[in-house]
Amino acid sequence: MSIIKELIDPAALPEDEPEMPQPSPEGTVRVHVFAGHFDSEADLFGYCFDTEGPDCPEMLTRDLPGAYIDTNYVATGYGTRVEEALADFFDPVDAAKISNGIGDANAVVIVSEHAFGGFPYTLGNTPKLDYVCERFVELP
Repeated sequence: MSIIKELIDPAALPEDEPEMPQPSPEGTVRVHVFAGHFDSEADLFGYCFDTEGPDCPEMLTRDLPGAYIDTNYVATGYGTRVEEALADFFDPVDAAKISNGIGDANAVVIVSEHAFGGFPYTLGNTPKLDYVCERFVELP
């Protein structure tokens, strides 16, 4: 399909356009959990937070083309800190369920809905991370 047709024909847009999720219940924020394997905590940080230049997105954002991600709203946990990162967001029962769901992954990435800046988004697996779940957590 030509770029000109895409620019002038709304029906030519891809069907997997990002969508706005339903609003979070009052007093909560939606968070998304990803899990994966990294060789080191520095590799995890590099994937989530490093850029190739001032106008370049992080690899996490590039691997999620259906979402703009402000990494100020991204938390990570690596190795022994995975459980600590989960405990920062979830009650003990939910943290244990999520921990079981990530299997043998040695890293978690937790993305708050605030990271999307109010824009529509679509999330899924990336080459480095598996999408684990979405949860609502109470605001502090």
